[in-house]
Amino acid sequence: MDKKIIVFSIILVVIYVMVFIVPNQVNRFSLIPEKVEQGQYYRFFTYQFSHFNIGHLIKNIVGLSILVFILFELKTLFSDFSFTYITSGIFAIIPLWLLIPFTALGASTAIYSIFSLILYDSKKFDINPLYIVIFVILLTFIQPLIYMFTKSLTKEVVVQSLSHFSGFVYGVVFIPILYRLKSLYERNKMSCLRGGINGNK
Repeated sequence: MDKKIIVFSIILVVIYVMVFIVPNQVNRFSLIPEKVEQGQYYRFFTYQFSHFNIGHLIKNIVGLSILVFILFELKTLFSDFSFTYITSGIFAIIPLWLLIPFTALGASTAIYSIFSLILYDSKKFDINPLYIVIFVILLTFIQPLIYMFTKSLTKEVVVQSLSHFSGFVYGVVFIPILYRLKSLYERNKMSCLRGGINGNK
């Protein structure tokens, strides 16, 4: 595994903690519809580093750590990990947020996108991808199902689960595009190298 994944993950955790200790950080950095309407578009980037409370923060740090360990076993490339995490953290939430405006915060959307990397990289080891999909669906929607049976289901719980799932869906849709672009880049690079070698003969 590329050790840069570990370094990148540590940097993310440091940013989580630094943002968390900023006074009034939820109001300053989370994706609040009213604030975005006022032109504060930077929140589409900063919301993923803001956390509601210490429990929320710890849960995301633990979740990220577990997934990074799995990526270590799968020998995932840093470029795939960083691209998926950064882009999903910015873009994956947008369709849901535009459809159901809500205050979004936390790294969960970006973290859930990592499951899509595991989904594709698991094929290297003959692991059935369907198991990953089923696990993510259960992990995402078990809480609202429990709340439904206890009659305490709220819009916040549903939106939270959907935002998690949107990260996974984003990765499933865009990772094949990433792999395709990388393949084209490598092919063009090899063509240029061959052309240079032939031209020097």
